Amino acid sequence: MRNITIVAVALFSFLITSCSKDDSSTAPTASGGSMTASIDGSSWSSSLITQATVQGGVLAVAGQDGSVRQIQLRVINFAGQGTYSLGSGNMHLATVVTGTTANDMYTANMVAGTGSIIVTESTSSRIKGTFTFTARNTAGGTKSVTNGNFDVPISQ
Repeated sequence: MRNITIVAVALFSFLITSCSKDDSSTAPTASGGSMTASIDGSSWSSSLITQATVQGGVLAVAGQDGSVRQIQLRVINFAGQGTYSLGSGNMHLATVVTGTTANDMYTANMVAGTGSIIVTESTSSRIKGTFTFTARNTAGGTKSVTNGNFDVPISQ
């Protein structure tokens, strides 16, 4: 579980740092994309960063709001439109971060959690879909992420 946590943090760090270089002093924006969901029944939307990449057969979609809350999705062996299941035996990953401690990171992966990522549209420049998942943290707590939607340009 610790390795998956490290991978998730590294993935989000990669997504944020892979933005195109901009020498201006303005804060990053949602990059022309959107990501919304309900986290344990409370509305959430990415307002700071929303980004997607497809590299080496892996689709990574991530969003962060104006505080520390983040949602990260990763599809292994991405093959375009379709349903990608989360949970036992599936390599795909979904993470929700709600704070700054280790127990504020909840993950649905091949060991814990359930859910799905549904890609409804996939082009070379944009990815759209929905997601829902229940994730666990290292202390055994859970978070329910429902009504998830993303419509994000793919970073080249």
